[in-house]
Amino acid sequence: MVAIGGGSFGALMAFGGFAIGGLALGGLAIGGVAIGGGAAGLVAIGGAAVGYYACGGGAFGQYVYSAMESSPEAIRFFKEHFPWLPFFPP
Repeated sequence: MVAIGGGSFGALMAFGGFAIGGLALGGLAIGGVAIGGGAAGLVAIGGAAVGYYACGGGAFGQYVYSAMESSPEAIRFFKEHFPWLPFFPP
Protein backbone atom coordinates (compact mmCIF):
# COMPACT_ATOMS: atom_id res chain seq x y z
CA MET A 1 0.00 0.00 0.00
CA VAL A 2 2.71 2.51 0.98
CA ALA A 3 6.22 2.19 -0.39
CA ILE A 4 9.35 4.08 0.62
CA GLY A 5 12.74 3.68 -1.01
CA GLY A 6 14.97 4.40 -3.98
CA GLY A 7 12.62 2.70 -6.44
CA SER A 8 9.20 2.49 -4.83
CA PHE A 9 5.92 1.13 -6.19
CA GLY A 10 2.88 1.59 -3.95
CA ALA A 11 -0.84 1.24 -4.64
CA LEU A 12 -1.71 4.28 -2.53
CA MET A 13 1.52 6.19 -1.86
CA ALA A 14 5.11 5.97 -2.98
CA PHE A 15 8.07 8.04 -1.76
CA GLY A 16 11.52 7.71 -3.30
CA GLY A 17 13.92 8.54 -6.09
CA PHE A 18 11.70 6.75 -8.60
CA ALA A 19 8.14 6.55 -7.28
CA ILE A 20 5.00 5.04 -8.84
CA GLY A 21 1.72 5.20 -6.94
CA GLY A 22 -1.61 6.94 -6.42
CA LEU A 23 0.28 9.75 -4.65
CA ALA A 24 3.89 9.71 -5.81
CA LEU A 25 6.62 11.93 -4.37
CA GLY A 26 10.16 11.64 -5.68
CA GLY A 27 12.80 12.66 -8.15
CA LEU A 28 10.85 10.93 -10.93
CA ALA A 29 7.23 10.54 -9.84
CA ILE A 30 4.47 8.79 -11.78
CA GLY A 31 0.95 8.56 -10.39
CA GLY A 32 -2.51 10.05 -10.00
CA VAL A 33 -0.95 12.97 -8.13
CA ALA A 34 2.76 13.19 -8.90
CA ILE A 35 5.12 15.64 -7.22
CA GLY A 36 8.81 15.64 -8.11
CA GLY A 37 11.56 16.91 -10.36
CA GLY A 38 10.07 14.93 -13.22
CA ALA A 39 6.38 14.30 -12.62
CA ALA A 40 3.78 12.55 -14.78
CA GLY A 41 0.18 11.97 -13.75
CA LEU A 42 -3.38 13.24 -13.77
CA VAL A 43 -2.11 16.09 -11.57
CA ALA A 44 1.62 16.78 -11.94
CA ILE A 45 3.73 19.27 -10.01
CA GLY A 46 7.44 19.59 -10.64
CA GLY A 47 10.23 20.94 -12.78
CA ALA A 48 9.19 18.89 -15.79
CA ALA A 49 5.51 18.12 -15.19
CA VAL A 50 3.26 16.28 -17.64
CA GLY A 51 -0.40 15.83 -16.75
CA TYR A 52 -4.00 16.86 -17.27
CA TYR A 53 -3.32 19.57 -14.68
CA ALA A 54 0.38 20.45 -14.77
CA CYS A 55 2.36 22.99 -12.79
CA GLY A 56 6.09 23.52 -13.11
CA GLY A 57 8.95 25.21 -14.90
CA GLY A 58 8.50 23.09 -18.01
CA ALA A 59 4.92 21.85 -17.74
CA PHE A 60 2.84 20.23 -20.48
CA GLY A 61 -0.82 19.22 -20.39
CA GLN A 62 -4.42 20.27 -20.89
CA TYR A 63 -4.41 22.91 -18.13
CA VAL A 64 -0.93 24.28 -17.49
CA TYR A 65 0.69 26.77 -15.14
CA SER A 66 4.33 27.27 -16.11
CA ALA A 67 6.89 29.92 -16.96
CA MET A 68 5.58 30.05 -20.54
CA GLU A 69 1.85 29.52 -20.10
CA SER A 70 -0.78 30.08 -17.45
CA SER A 71 -4.26 28.70 -17.92
CA PRO A 72 -6.99 30.31 -15.76
CA GLU A 73 -8.43 26.82 -15.10
CA ALA A 74 -5.02 25.58 -13.89
CA ILE A 75 -4.62 28.57 -11.58
CA ARG A 76 -8.10 28.00 -10.11
CA PHE A 77 -7.45 24.27 -9.65
CA PHE A 78 -4.07 24.63 -7.97
CA LYS A 79 -5.21 27.51 -5.71
CA GLU A 80 -8.18 25.43 -4.57
CA HIS A 81 -6.53 22.03 -4.12
CA PHE A 82 -2.91 22.96 -3.37
CA PRO A 83 -3.06 26.24 -1.39
CA TRP A 84 0.39 25.59 0.09
CA LEU A 85 2.11 26.16 -3.27
CA PRO A 86 4.15 29.37 -2.82
CA PHE A 87 3.47 30.98 -6.20
CA PHE A 88 -0.31 31.32 -5.89
CA PRO A 89 -1.27 34.30 -3.74
CA PRO A 90 -4.44 33.83 -1.63
